[in-house]
Amino acid sequence: MIPVFEFRPRPHTDGIIVHDSHSGPAESTVDWLRVQGRSQGLLEVGYHFVLGRDEEVHRTRDHRAMGAHCPGWNHRYIGVCLLAGEHHAPTEGQLDKLLSLVSYLEREYGHALPLKGHSEVQTIRNRRCPCVDMEQLRQRYKEFAVNQPDVKTPPPAEALSPQNQIVLAYLQRRGPLTNLLALTVIGIGSLSKRIAELVALGYPIVKEQGEGFPGNRYVRYSWGGEVVEGSAAWEQAKQALVDQSKRKREAILGEVA
Repeated sequence: MIPVFEFRPRPHTDGIIVHDSHSGPAESTVDWLRVQGRSQGLLEVGYHFVLGRDEEVHRTRDHRAMGAHCPGWNHRYIGVCLLAGEHHAPTEGQLDKLLSLVSYLEREYGHALPLKGHSEVQTIRNRRCPCVDMEQLRQRYKEFAVNQPDVKTPPPAEALSPQNQIVLAYLQRRGPLTNLLALTVIGIGSLSKRIAELVALGYPIVKEQGEGFPGNRYVRYSWGGEVVEGSAAWEQAKQALVDQSKRKREAILGEVA
């Protein structure tokens, strides 16, 4: 289901800040974190991911959205929280899942995401956060990453078919697409086929199930990576949409003539 509200997208992603929940055994749950966040005026947990005592990764907000976990750093960093505390150390399973999560996010963004501890970037804190040795954690990830598969690099946009270029450009520049939107706005049919081709080439596209009114279900596709304004990818996306608009205008004028 698509939530009734969406958090503002994060403009850049430079790395990952690791936190712990400052909790003991009784409080180490995602629900407890949610209650704590709402007591501080948050709509949802401020971290993007929580590593539970069940040794599972719990996604608590879209990793492309702004977090609310580290003032002054939320616009550039993903926030990850270990359900643990000073006298309640994280398990080996939690740390293993953290390494896997970092590897996944680096594949999604296509570049390295350096790990920083909360108290490394906010030195006014009166205790270490997270309750792990960050130098050891970074070394552990470095050793872990050696055995990970190489990141698949998508081909440049100009190597794609014209229709796939338009779909990619819309996702990067304007936002999510549904089958109806693709057909009526950019004149693209068989959107699911276009998306499957782009995903197979390595482009990070997210598929979500939605429900409209009254009870109509639909599929929505959105961009799962970054396109920095002013970058080559941004300009390519912009030009693809301009060219598409020009072709549609010329077609309409030709029909009138």
